[in-house]
This record gives sequence, structure tokens and C-alpha cells, in this order.
Amino acid sequence: MKIRAALLLKAPILGTVKTRLAASLGAEEAKRIYIQLVEWQLSQIPESWGIDIHFAPPTAQKQMEEWISPLRTQKISFFSQPEGDLGVRLSAALQNSFSQGADQVALMGGDCPELTLDYLRNAGEQSISFDAVIAPALDGGYALLILNQYYPALFQNIPWSTSTVFSDTKQVMNNLGLKVHDLAIVEDIDDLESLHRSRHKNWRSIP
Repeated sequence: MKIRAALLLKAPILGTVKTRLAASLGAEEAKRIYIQLVEWQLSQIPESWGIDIHFAPPTAQKQMEEWISPLRTQKISFFSQPEGDLGVRLSAALQNSFSQGADQVALMGGDCPELTLDYLRNAGEQSISFDAVIAPALDGGYALLILNQYYPALFQNIPWSTSTVFSDTKQVMNNLGLKVHDLAIVEDIDDLESLHRSRHKNWRSIP
């Protein structure tokens, strides 16, 4: 089974990334931490997975290619994210990654250090037997979603950036009759408190 990781990322532009961290630590430090997080996440994706970067803003393709491409040995595809809410952007990422010949697509961001190589390998193995594999996040959202096909309803009428994203998405999955596997709960790094709680410290060693 061919799995492609579809990462939704922002270009590391000062003042636009990790703004909640920036409020506590300053924009420069927030940018540095963001870069570390993304580079850690890329280092943890299994070698057998393809990688697609879905980036914003759309003018940042050259910047993203120069930053990301040297971090992996295989060819990485780059797609600009469309305008719209998170559901629109997730839908576009999913469809673009399936267009690369994937049997399954793993949607993720770049700010969850707990999506380690072992975690992702396990998720990929579980996805063989399920329609969807999902990693709930402590804030009520989800950090990873592996799908075997595009289900538009999963990204429509979801109250994004709320504490009910995971539960609302699971309800839609139930309504669709999908066979779903829930992975162990994880935590994104969004603010100073979650940074201090981060259980996987190795990502901080990336220069």
C-alpha cells in the first residue's frame, strides 16, 4: 500500500508562525521553534511514504522548496494551499496527494513531536485494516488523519479551531459508516504551556 504524507505548512515568515508562542517568547524564537518542529516531523516520516508539502502563502513555493527539499532524499511534491477555511485546505491537500498515486493519504501538520517514526509506522500498519485512522489531540482536534479515499463530508460544517473538532469528525465518520481506528492521544505545540509539557524532547536538538 502506498501512503503519502500530506503536510499542511506555513512558510517560516517572521510574525506569521506560532503566534501564540510569539506572544510569550517573541517572534524570532517562535519562528526558530516552528522550524525545529517541522524539521523534526519530516525526519520522522517513514522512508517508504511519499511526501507532499501543501504550503501557504502561495507566493512561498521557492522558499519552501529550498528549505524542505534538502531534508529528505526522495522527491517531494509541493502544492500551494487554496484560500478558505481549514476544511477547504484539507480537502485540497487530500485530493492533490491522492492524485500522486497514493492508496492512502496521511494528513498532518508540522507541530506535533509525538508523531514519531514508531507512532507513524503503527498508524500506517493500522490503516491497512480501516477506512480511517485518526490521532486525537489534547485540545480537542486531531493531529493525524489517514484515509483510504476522499470523503468530502469529513471537512464540511466542522467548527474548526474548537474543542469539538475530533468529536464532530468522529460523528461524521459514524454517519458515513466508516471503520475507524483511534490512535493514542497526542499534543500539538501551540503555546508556552504545551511547549513545556512536550514529552518528546529530541526535536529540540535540531539546530
